[in-house]
Parts: sequence; C-alpha cells; structure tokens
Amino acid sequence: LKLAAMYAVSDAERRYLEDGIEQGYRNDGRGCLDYRPMEIRVGVLPTANGSAKLTCGDTDLIIGVKCDLGEPPGLPDRGAVCVNVQMSASVAPSFVSRDGESWAQDLSRTLEKLCTDASVVDLSALCLYPGKFAWTVYVDVLVLNSGGNLLDAVSLGMRAALKNTLIPQVAVFEAEEDGEEHKIGINDNPQVGMRFPCDDLPVCVTVTMIGGRFLLDISKEEEACAEAVLCAAVDSQGRCRGIQKLRPGSIGITTMPELLQAACRTGALLLKSLDEALASQ
Repeated sequence: LKLAAMYAVSDAERRYLEDGIEQGYRNDGRGCLDYRPMEIRVGVLPTANGSAKLTCGDTDLIIGVKCDLGEPPGLPDRGAVCVNVQMSASVAPSFVSRDGESWAQDLSRTLEKLCTDASVVDLSALCLYPGKFAWTVYVDVLVLNSGGNLLDAVSLGMRAALKNTLIPQVAVFEAEEDGEEHKIGINDNPQVGMRFPCDDLPVCVTVTMIGGRFLLDISKEEEACAEAVLCAAVDSQGRCRGIQKLRPGSIGITTMPELLQAACRTGALLLKSLDEALASQ
C-alpha cells in the first residue's frame, strides 16, 4: 500500500523546509523527533458503542464504533473489524474528488492491516455461535481537518475509541424444534457488555526521510517533501507488530534498525501518555 502526499508545496517552500530540516530546524519550532501536543476525549457520541475525538496540531478527527451482529463475514468462528476513513469536504477541495476517496480507502486498508488484523485482535472472541452469529465491529473515522501525519493520529484515536467500546451482552438460544432458527436475547442495559477483545491495540508511528534526516509527526507541508516513509505498528511494550513502507523512496538497510528502535521507543511513550489520559476520564 502506498499513501501519496495529500498536499503540494511550491519549489520555494520546498527549499525553505529542506534547508531548515538539514540544519535540524522545523518550520513550527519542533525537533526532528518531537510530536505535536495532543488532546483526546472519549464517549463523545452517545449513540455509538464507543467513540473518541482527537485533536493534534491542525488535525481534528472523530471516531465512532458500531457493533453489528450477523452471520460471520469470513471464517465461521470469527468476527471482523472494518475501518472506514472519510474526509470531510472542509479538509481540502481535492478531497471532494475521487482522488481523495481513493486516498481515504488506502488509509483504511493500511490501518486494518497494521492495527486490527487477526494477529492483533482476538477475532474468535467476537463469535457468539460458529457459523451463525458473530460481531462485525465498524470503526468509522471522520477527518474534520488535517495537519499531516494522519495515519498516526487516526491509529491513536482508534485505540481510544475501541478502549471506550462496550459490545452488548447477547445470549444465543438453541432451536427448540427442527426447522426453527436459533434465537438471541440482548441485554438492554447499556452499561453491561463485553469490552473490545484487544487490551493492547498497536498504534502507528510513521518515520519520514527528508533531506537525509528522519522526522516524526510530519506536518502537511513536510509531507509534500517526503523522500521515503516507513510506518511501524507499535504496542505499549515497545514491540513492533508490523511494518509498512508508504513511499517508493529507499531506506538503507543499515539505517533500518535505528529507525525501528526510534519508532518503538516513541510508540511506547505515546501509548503511555494516551492510556494515562484515558484513565483520567
């Protein structure tokens, strides 16, 4: 999967950004490995099974989680998690076009692959009765504004929203007679249910190379100057759970271990701060 730049900059802007980065300065005053301040709130959508709102720099997004009970969508003993990212018309005029829709679809697939596949989430816990009933968890992301580095921001928001998710309590009753369908009973109490079956959902930490230097949490202007982009999915223990190259530029094999170590350290720190913030809400 390849995520192209969302915005373009002029040649003069590009030279200005690259010259500053070469000297260790970024146009917003941050160091090369610094993240922008982040604010997150959960439970912002009362009708959803889980939700979160995240603001990071100029990025503003809202995530809602809905749980749908039906036949298993894939394997008979597993549920599923589906991620759908949408760009609001206010993000940029280009996102009203098909190109913007394609970009959002690529982002959705990347998040599913790195953060919610079967190696990360216990999909069997979402199955109530093999071949008959399983939960499909829909994670809907609306990007209200983008300041760059959307992949990391959305993954952090997803972790918060899924930690806030309560899947309804359901009982399955066997058919009493031949030819009858199985029946289900749903507990109407919204405070009773099962937590999403993943205590340590990884988040994305994207490392970008510009002018021979590596940066974290790039702005939308820096994104347009990126030469190579590598994303690592990192859990709270600082373990790398997956890697995805997002741009065609090359990264030296001798540099890769250092980049992954930096990404894993940063991911663990981000998750510690996020979980502390969620615990206080």
